[in-house]
Amino acid sequence: MSLSKLAGDSATLEIVNCILGEILPSANIDRLEPTLFPPPPSRASRNADLLQPLCQADHRASFIQIAANLFHGSTVDAVKSRTQFWMASLNTLMHTWYVMPRKPRFNHPVRQVRTRIGCSQSSFAKLIGCSSIAIQRIENGTLKLSAKLAHAIMEATGADPAQLRRGPQAKALDMMGKEFSKESFDFFKKVLPCTDNDLRLLLHKLISYSELLLIASQRGGKSKSHAVYSAVVDSLEKVAGDFKLKESILHFLREKDSVRKRIYRVSDLRKFPDYARILEFKDTKRYKADKLIPFTIPRGWIARYLLKEKPVLPIGADMKLRDAEYILDEERPIPEEIKEAVAQALYWEIVEFHREF
Repeated sequence: MSLSKLAGDSATLEIVNCILGEILPSANIDRLEPTLFPPPPSRASRNADLLQPLCQADHRASFIQIAANLFHGSTVDAVKSRTQFWMASLNTLMHTWYVMPRKPRFNHPVRQVRTRIGCSQSSFAKLIGCSSIAIQRIENGTLKLSAKLAHAIMEATGADPAQLRRGPQAKALDMMGKEFSKESFDFFKKVLPCTDNDLRLLLHKLISYSELLLIASQRGGKSKSHAVYSAVVDSLEKVAGDFKLKESILHFLREKDSVRKRIYRVSDLRKFPDYARILEFKDTKRYKADKLIPFTIPRGWIARYLLKEKPVLPIGADMKLRDAEYILDEERPIPEEIKEAVAQALYWEIVEFHREF
């Protein structure tokens, strides 16, 4: 059966176009934009060390025309046989185009670190927790290295993050200020776990830095203490998020029993949905409004909200406290008689809740 009789030459070209499109997936590449079928893989989907082909699209277009001439007037079996031949030939051609190594335009410090510890781009990406495409683009100079990723590289290898962010022409250094090497990496892995003394030293440094910030915020006749405090808290939250520490922090607080135990009515949780989300309460809509739900809430980490609640005590237990009002917070010690009374609470009524800004 003749394909040309069914569809003509233009349809035959279209068939060839589709076949070759399976070999050469769609993307863009320098000076390689044939109009008859999708272009070959882009720079982003190829290894950064591979050669950029600079051949003209006319060469590839000629393959289509030759193939079309061969297919013209052929049977279906002949088309299949010749298609397999051309697919194998073009696969060989593409292999020739994309495996020739080329020298990088510059030696980015991230590339220096990666190659000196013997990692491929994909294995290095897994080591620091990002995509291999991101590593490729950073090394090629098309993506700026973020502070978050620079610190992730430092945590994994011991490379100086400030030096990594200086740009493509910088030299990779280790945390001792020496040129980064495999020996730097091996030494860093040996001393990576902090001892208790190391942690205490880091803690004292942070306390000292924070104290200096607050002292300086009060000088010069203008009080900036609250603004400085808010900025520091924001930074701490960002660090916890960037390094995925939040779950570990809450788990540690639970281990140390630094928690407050509460029982809330479903009706109150529905009245204050933002607070219910913080508590990770999942409302099935089948709960009755007066159903009581217990919660164990870690305390000690940053709480960016204001909550006003009061205990509902059993009859008789609240006689001494009926006309008294106490403010309970995380910082002030609670009198023993108040502790005893609060421990008997049937549940806590949520009076007010709003987020801090």
